[in-house]
Amino acid sequence: MRRSRCSLLVATATLALVATACASDPAPDPYQGAAGDAGVADASLDQDATPSDVGVLPDTSHNDGAAVDSGQDSPPCDAGPAPAFLSCGSGKTLYQGQCLLPYQPTLNVSDTIVAPGASVAVAWNGGAYANTCSVSPWPSAPAGTGAATIDTDTAFSMTCINGSGDYLSPQPVIPVHVETNPALQPFLQAINALGVARYAAWSKSFGIWEVEYDGTGAPTDNVPMAFAWDNPIDDDGLGVYAAGRGFRFDTPSVGFLTVDRHADPADWGKGSVISRRDEFLDSSYGLTLEFRAAIFPDSGIYDGVDHDAFRVHYQMENGVVLGLFLSPTAIKAGGYVLPTASVAFDTTAFNTYRIVQDPGSSHFSVYVNDVTTPILEGDGTDQYPVSSVVDHEHPTIIIGGEGVYRAHFTLDYVRYRRGAYPPGSSIPPPLTRSPSPLPPPLPACTSVEFHPGFDGTLLPNDPGSVVEGYQSAPPSGWKLLPGGIVELNELPPSGNVQTAYVSAIPNVQGKGDITIEARIRVMPDSQPRGFSIVLSDDMGTVTLFLSPDRAELALGIKNVGLRDIGIQAAPMVTTDQFHLYRLVRPANQLYAHLYIDDDPVPRIVDQHGDASMRLGLLPSPTTAYLEFGHMFNPESAPGVPLLGHVQIDFIRWSPTAYGPSAIP
Repeated sequence: MRRSRCSLLVATATLALVATACASDPAPDPYQGAAGDAGVADASLDQDATPSDVGVLPDTSHNDGAAVDSGQDSPPCDAGPAPAFLSCGSGKTLYQGQCLLPYQPTLNVSDTIVAPGASVAVAWNGGAYANTCSVSPWPSAPAGTGAATIDTDTAFSMTCINGSGDYLSPQPVIPVHVETNPALQPFLQAINALGVARYAAWSKSFGIWEVEYDGTGAPTDNVPMAFAWDNPIDDDGLGVYAAGRGFRFDTPSVGFLTVDRHADPADWGKGSVISRRDEFLDSSYGLTLEFRAAIFPDSGIYDGVDHDAFRVHYQMENGVVLGLFLSPTAIKAGGYVLPTASVAFDTTAFNTYRIVQDPGSSHFSVYVNDVTTPILEGDGTDQYPVSSVVDHEHPTIIIGGEGVYRAHFTLDYVRYRRGAYPPGSSIPPPLTRSPSPLPPPLPACTSVEFHPGFDGTLLPNDPGSVVEGYQSAPPSGWKLLPGGIVELNELPPSGNVQTAYVSAIPNVQGKGDITIEARIRVMPDSQPRGFSIVLSDDMGTVTLFLSPDRAELALGIKNVGLRDIGIQAAPMVTTDQFHLYRLVRPANQLYAHLYIDDDPVPRIVDQHGDASMRLGLLPSPTTAYLEFGHMFNPESAPGVPLLGHVQIDFIRWSPTAYGPSAIP
C-alpha cells in the first residue's frame, strides 16, 4: 500500500490548501483553488496537442499495477477524511466561498500554482449588465481571453462598469503563485499545459455564435467535448440503422440530418430530438437561437390531427420553458405543451427561423428568413419537458421531434448564443466560456472513505451482496477465483451476456460528488468495449468502456453500435496486469474525468455525460445507479453483442470528488 508523505494540507471553503508541517521535510502545496472558476487541478497534455485534442491525455502512468487501497491504511499523520470540495449549482460561479449568479463579473485563470515560465490562461466575463471590463494588461472589453507567461507571483484583477458608469460587484482578484520546488515541477508542468489547452478548447466560438451543430455528421463530431450535444441521437439501435431508418446523418447530402418517425410503425413511439444542457445560459442574458429546417408534409399528421410534431424548446434555469412548434402548414409559439399564438405558414421548404428571448423575461419573438419583423410572439410557461432526465437546474436546448408525434424533418443547422439579437441588429462577439473545475488532488495525510461495494468475495445476487444481477441465464459467466478476485467471462462456452447493477448506490446522493473506483484486468480475448461500467444519476449518464488496448469514457448510454458518439479514448495496454480506474464526477457538474493507476494527472477529462438516466431504474430522484458487465449498445452486427472477459478485484464508490494525491 502506498503511504502519503507527512505533510498535512487542510482545505478552506475556497479550496486554498494550507500546509501544516508534521515532519522535517514538509512538501509544498501543489494545488490551490482559485477565485472565480479558476484553480482547477488540471492534467497533462502533450505539447503538440490542439484544442480539439483536449479531453484525452497521453499515458503518463508508471504504476506497477498493484492494487492501490486509497484510505484503507492510515498514513503516518492521518488527518481523517478529506476536506469537502465546495462546488456551486448550475449557472453559478464559486468565488471566495460564495456562489455568484451569472450576471455578476467573473474572472478565471487556468491555474493558481504554476512552474516558473508557465503560461497562464485568463478568461473574464462581465456578466449581463457590464458595459466594459478592465483586466490588465489586455484591452478593456465586456468579455475576453488572454494568456500571460509569468516567472514570479502575479495577481490578476478585474473591474467592470455598467452602461451608467457604475462599478459592478464583485471586483475579482486572483493571485497566481510560482512554485520552484524541483520535486513538483513535472506535475505542475503537466497540469499547467493542460490548463492552457482546456481554456483554448472552451473558448472556441462559431463566428458570432457560441454553440453550433452545422448538420455535418453527429452533433458530437468535430467539436471539443465541452461543445457536444448530450442527446445527439434519440431512441435508435444498430438494427434501425441497418434497415436504413433512424437518425440519418449527412442525408440527403453532407451537412444535413434527416429523421423520419412517420413512415414505419416501429418508429411511431420514438423521439427524434437533439438536446443540450448548457451551464452558461441564463434567462438574465436573453437568448438568440437560429436554425434552418424543412418539415415534410406528413410530419405529425395522423388520425386526422396535426400534432405539431417538430418542436424547439428552451428550458430556462428558473423553470420556464419556451416553445416553438412547426407543423407542415403553421408556426406556433407558447410554452412546453400548449401553443398560445399561431400563424399559417408553409414550412415544407427550407426556412431559417430565429427565436429571440427577451433578457430576464419569458417573452420571446420568432423571425423567419431574416425578416426584421417577428412573424409571431409567445410567452413560456413553467411546465417542464417530460424526458428521461430530471436535471432541471441546467438550462436546456431541445430541437426536433418529441416522442409519439411522428416527426419527419431535415435539419440543416442549429446555433445559439447569449443575448437578444433580432435580424438586422448589430451582434457583438460571443461571451467567453471557461472550463468547469476539475477535481482537486487529494490533500496529503487525508483519506477518501470508499464504501464496500463489489469486492471479489460475493457474486451478484449472493446473500449479503449489494450487487444484483440480470441477464444471467446459464451458463453463468461469473466465477470466484482465489485471492478475492471475480472473473467475468461472457465468451462461449464459458458464459453469455452478463450484467450486474446496484439500483441505489449506498451513501451517494444523486447530483452529488461521486467517485467510482475499480481495479480490473482485461483478458486478451475480451472483445472491444466488451466490459463497461455505467454511472447514472440525476445529472445523466457516463460510461467507462474497457478494451484490450484502451480505456474510454462515453456519452452515457447513447448508441455506439452505428458509430462513435461522444467517446474519448485513452490508449493503453489493459491486459498486462490489474489497473486501477477512478471515475470522478463532481457535484452538479456535467463532466466526468478518468484517472488511471493512482496517477494525479487524469487521462481523460471533460467527458460530457448524456442527458438521460435510464427511465425506471432509479428508485427515487436522490439516488445514483451503477451498472457493470455488458452494455448492449456495442454490437458487431444487429443483435450480435460484443462480449467481455475480465478479472475484477473490486468496484467501489465514495461520495467525494478528488483525484489522487499530487504529493510525491
